[in-house]
Amino acid sequence: MQLQNKSRLAYLGALALLFSYTEMILPRFIPFLRLGLGNTALLLALELPFGPFMLLALIKTLAACMMGGTLFSPFFLISAAQSLVSALVMYSLFRIKGKWLSLFGISIASSAVSGITQLFLASLYLGKATMKLLPLMLIFSIFAGGITAFLAKNICISSEGDMLLGNEASKDSCKGACKSAFKDSCKGKSKSSDSLNILFVILIIAAAIACFIIKSLPLLTAFLIISFILQFISGRRIFILPHIFLWLFVILTSLFTPEGEILFSLGSFSLTKGALINGLEKSLRLSITAALSQTAACLKLPQSSLIGLTFSYYRKLSDRFRASKEKNILKRLQESLM
Repeated sequence: MQLQNKSRLAYLGALALLFSYTEMILPRFIPFLRLGLGNTALLLALELPFGPFMLLALIKTLAACMMGGTLFSPFFLISAAQSLVSALVMYSLFRIKGKWLSLFGISIASSAVSGITQLFLASLYLGKATMKLLPLMLIFSIFAGGITAFLAKNICISSEGDMLLGNEASKDSCKGACKSAFKDSCKGKSKSSDSLNILFVILIIAAAIACFIIKSLPLLTAFLIISFILQFISGRRIFILPHIFLWLFVILTSLFTPEGEILFSLGSFSLTKGALINGLEKSLRLSITAALSQTAACLKLPQSSLIGLTFSYYRKLSDRFRASKEKNILKRLQESLM
């Protein structure tokens, strides 16, 4: 990949991460309802050829899951599928839109497709009851898609000439950055450390697969505690509240599929032992894979790679965002991109 194209994709990927980070600091009480602000970068990149555009969608998902700590969990598979399908719809509508479909229409349509894909894939694991959230998801998609399009139309990227168009100054800068990154990578990593990284990833994947085979609640609970310990050792903070919200959502969804002995009845609703155990098992497995994914934070990517360069740009942008004294989120975003 040419340096200019690589730099451009990396910078757009960094923008997606910055918008996703902005969304992460906003309150979210339902695990599966997200605004998808990272798609703002895709709306800004609709002029790209099809191949680089879809690659950007994949980079956005991969980098966001690495940053969010869901890379080795079912959330990554769902996120990757919905992102690629949504990007395909977005790109297709942009190419055939004519004069009758605005950027807002493209954004809302792709947001709706993303939500439908997400619910369908989640229902394969959580059960058909999840599809009952479809009307709420479609209503939310209108809101989310509108906000994403608003950001794309109103955010001004003043560094676009330097970072995206790849003028001579930025080329020299990028070449210097890539060379120094390559040197640092060579100094800091030996072949043995690369092998350890690969072994570590294999162990995480194996552990994540193993937790879906285990059916004992006590064993799954012990597995979760071990996963939290590994997360702590890797240097990632443990936030319990998102896990609690996840457990509540998964367990409540499972209760709509009665199974086994009836523990409690209220009208047409029956709380069954099998459904409760099933919900607990599913929620524990998701938390285990999420905690295991968090341990991947100790992996170091070479900055000469596309993902590494994306994170390099993102660190600069996020540092500016956090350093901003603006209270208005939109103004903070704009200031960090100046």
